[in-house]
Amino acid sequence: MSARSVMTVADRETFLALRRVLPATTKVCLRETFGISETTWVKLRDGRPVKASTLERVLDRYRALCGYVSVGETPFDSPLASPAMGRGYRVEGLGRTSTMEPSGA
Repeated sequence: MSARSVMTVADRETFLALRRVLPATTKVCLRETFGISETTWVKLRDGRPVKASTLERVLDRYRALCGYVSVGETPFDSPLASPAMGRGYRVEGLGRTSTMEPSGA
């Protein structure tokens, strides 16, 4: 794992889409549904940065839950920026996330 992880923030529409498929906001349900902790869920809910790889994993699980076979079929478009620049995700027609590089070296 690199010392500098690329961070990203999910936009509100993305969070709401994730919340719609979540049966409950319990520790067990969050872990089983998206593979994340309550802390990560709160960060997504509050629009705070999470690791880009974490958001990517959550969106992959969302796609699987919704029955999408490939990224091209999902309402979540492909990453907006190259891995070197960081990643942001956009819900089709709804807006986009911001991508952040960690501060300090």
